[in-house]
Amino acid sequence: MSYNHISLLGTIFKAMPIKQLDKIGTVLSFTLDVDDSYTTKENTTVQRSFKIDAELWGQLATKYINDIIAGHLVLIEGSIKLTSWDEPSGTKRYKHVITVKQVVNLSKPSSDEQAALKQRENILYQDNPF
Repeated sequence: MSYNHISLLGTIFKAMPIKQLDKIGTVLSFTLDVDDSYTTKENTTVQRSFKIDAELWGQLATKYINDIIAGHLVLIEGSIKLTSWDEPSGTKRYKHVITVKQVVNLSKPSSDEQAALKQRENILYQDNPF
């Protein structure tokens, strides 16, 4: 038996614009910066930072668009998947991506961010009167 579930707490490092892909649907991609630390045998603390790619698909992308802002602290939950592609040189490349199912924004937006969020909402919904 296996269970594919991941929860991560981190800061949004980079957020990409929402994309409408022809046959697949809407996707919102972002990179999460997650910190980690451990203590060595010599009692020295080592700090590490990991960049983790994540994606929101379909209605979740539009639902959480206002929570995916660079610099914001978020808690995400989802599942991990392995994607692959071929480079022009013929080399096969792989990376893990989190397919996000839930986002909790733990940052309060500044007044400038609130104005930007309102503008993003207007752009997102301008073609859809419903």
